[in-house]
Amino acid sequence: MSDDFSLSGTSGRSGVTLNLFRGCLVATLPADLSGDTLALFRHDLLDQLAKARAKRVVFDCAGLELLDPEEFQALGKVAAMAGLLGASVILAGLRPGIVASLITMGEDCGKLRGALNLDDALQMLEDAAASPPVDEPKDMDTVSDVPKDDPNTTGGDHVG
Repeated sequence: MSDDFSLSGTSGRSGVTLNLFRGCLVATLPADLSGDTLALFRHDLLDQLAKARAKRVVFDCAGLELLDPEEFQALGKVAAMAGLLGASVILAGLRPGIVASLITMGEDCGKLRGALNLDDALQMLEDAAASPPVDEPKDMDTVSDVPKDDPNTTGGDHVG
């Protein structure tokens, strides 16, 4: 089965188009994000994310004319839920006026990542997937380059 467009079409309930493209689930958001649309979108996206086993998600926001703080917070929560399922999420195509308004109103963008458009978002996710994983910092109490029984590392306890 090919990664390109193996899942395609409009979600029956939310009206959000979900496509699997290059291993990435792309959710094209409609111009109007009412509360009901967002609730159904959350359910549909998480369901399709689990079925497709995608590790990357793009919320294509290019069609949004307006995005109020409550809708933005709801999208952030959906992104966090997708993250808990192991997916990286990027918001693509937010209009500059929407971004400026949200930041001016004091909205916390937290861990959300953005891209100018869908192509940039897909490239960011592909680049991140191709990068080697970063090692987690190690606890210095449990890591030592020198064996504990080496008498030269006891800090003067050993007279030699």
